[in-house]
Amino acid sequence: MKVNASRTKKQLLDELATLRARVKDLEKVGGRTGPRARGRRKPRSQFRKILDAQDELISRFLPDGTLTFVNRAYREYSDPRGEGLISRNFMELLPSRTRAAIRKQISMLSPEVPVTTYDQRNVGRDGTITWQEWSNRGIFNEAGELIEIQSVGRDITQRKQAELALRRSEKQYRAVVETQNELICRHLPDCTFTFVNDAHCRYYGLKREELIGRNFLSFTVKEDHKNVLKHIARLCPEHPVNTHVERVLLPGNKYRWQEWSNRGIFDEWGRLVEIQSVGRDITKRKEAERALKSSDKELRAQKAILEQKNIALREVLDQIEIEKKEIKDDLVANIDNLIYPILQKLKSEVPSGCSKYIHLLERALEGMASSFGRKISQTSLKLTPREIDICNMIKNGLSSKEIAGLLYLSLKTINRHRQNIRRKCNIRNQKINLATFLQSL
Repeated sequence: MKVNASRTKKQLLDELATLRARVKDLEKVGGRTGPRARGRRKPRSQFRKILDAQDELISRFLPDGTLTFVNRAYREYSDPRGEGLISRNFMELLPSRTRAAIRKQISMLSPEVPVTTYDQRNVGRDGTITWQEWSNRGIFNEAGELIEIQSVGRDITQRKQAELALRRSEKQYRAVVETQNELICRHLPDCTFTFVNDAHCRYYGLKREELIGRNFLSFTVKEDHKNVLKHIARLCPEHPVNTHVERVLLPGNKYRWQEWSNRGIFDEWGRLVEIQSVGRDITKRKEAERALKSSDKELRAQKAILEQKNIALREVLDQIEIEKKEIKDDLVANIDNLIYPILQKLKSEVPSGCSKYIHLLERALEGMASSFGRKISQTSLKLTPREIDICNMIKNGLSSKEIAGLLYLSLKTINRHRQNIRRKCNIRNQKINLATFLQSL
């Protein structure tokens, strides 16, 4: 757009110069009369119509600033009261603070540099600021002396306002970007840095000018280059954002992990022209993941060892149960085969009063193969030795009177022991038979 506008302006200036030369030729015959002279005035009228039809401000003036020609647009802009402009010095129409700069522009004109262009800032009476772009073309005589200047101006206020707004927006953007702790950069598709924020410079310990123009793959571990380039190649207008993880090598041979979010910037044809990336250091997270993975591996190994030990322990317990059963079977066999025959002989030989003791001994021997003795004597019940003896007699079916006779105690004492046994065994329901309870142990 800018190039086309420049060409149009150049063509216009060349056209004006050609027309002006023709006007000069007409002016040379300005004193002539007759049909031929009148015929030569017609092109000058057409020339003025062409210039007045232009929206640009067109004027001609002498090197001292005296106006020799202005078009309609120039008159409407500079002389709204219609006081007349020809023969006036156009410098008088300008703010005093801009005159020196314009004189400098005029002084730069030469046969070698016949055209100068500059932007002019104008402040209206109401404080309104406008901008104009002026192009001055010097007209020189055969000796190379500046004899006149042709000037074309156009309003560029909207463009300037857009540029200023863009600068403010860029300034605000940079202010936001520079205050971030994340690493923010922009780079070309070939990975060349075009912008880095302060956090990025601090992270790498380098100045901005040392990073701009540098290929960021020079910091990336070589094994990760293929993955990074693959993510850049995947950016397209339909999928303009993606994320990748890479390892970088910092000064001092320090390896770090980074996670980057990339956003592609495309031209009007959908071609990738630049990438804006936001990165953060995830080294601690990676180390935690690695430690967790190692811990999980170790935990799995310990679990396997523990399972093996549990299997071995179950085998040992199973073997103990087998041995316990063998011991119990041996004990029962010894009682049946060795002790019972002796007791039977004692029954036939001892007095009848002692037969009850032999009966108790038989019942006790029968209980040796059970767990009654262990359970009734456990410390949690807190039974006394006398209470344990009474429990054994009650379990074997002796009545309170029979127990009192065998132990030479009163029936009242035996009943008190029975109550204590029920309380210590936590038998609250009176309907529960004590003998039945003891036999269930």
